[in-house]
Amino acid sequence: MAQEGSETAGSHLLDKSESAHPHRSVPNIQEPRYSNRLRALDAAEPLPIRILVVDDNDSIRGILRRLLQNEADFCVVGEALTGVEALTKAEELQPDVILIDVSLPDIDGLQVAERMRNVKTVSEILIVSDYCEGGSKHAFSSGARGYLLKSDVGRELVTAVRTVHRKERYLSLKER
Repeated sequence: MAQEGSETAGSHLLDKSESAHPHRSVPNIQEPRYSNRLRALDAAEPLPIRILVVDDNDSIRGILRRLLQNEADFCVVGEALTGVEALTKAEELQPDVILIDVSLPDIDGLQVAERMRNVKTVSEILIVSDYCEGGSKHAFSSGARGYLLKSDVGRELVTAVRTVHRKERYLSLKER
C-alpha cells in the first residue's frame, strides 16, 4: 500500500541525477560534439541549427554572424579564419551547417569542403563566394550542398542555410 504523499513505487531508489534507464549512458548534450540529430531524441521543441562560419575577413564574418543570430532557430557555434582552423573546428563542434568562403589564406574553401566530405562529417556545407561565373559547378563537385554569392547574402542567407540543412541543394538566384 502506497504511503500518502509518496512518489511512484521504487522512484525513491533513483538518484535525481541518474537516468531512468541506468543501463543507457546519457550523453552530455551541452558538449558541442553532439549534433542536432543526437540531441533531438528527447527534445520537446526543435533545436537550433548549429552553424560554423568560415571567412578570413572579419567584417564579412561579423555580417554573417549578425544575420544568422537574428533567426531564433539558428545558433553560431564557432568561427574560423583559415581552412585548417575550419577543419579542426568542424570536427570538434560538429555543426549542422558550415558556411565556407572560397578564398581562404591557406587552403581554398572548395578544398576544405572536399576534405570534410572525405572524413564523413555530418555537416552540410554552404559555399559563400564573390565569384559569379561557374563557381557553383566546382562547389557542388567538391561536396558542398549549396552555393551562395556574397552579393546575395542579405536576401538569401537564411533560406540557403535552411535549405542545405534539409539536405537539399541551394543555388544563389544570380547563378540559376
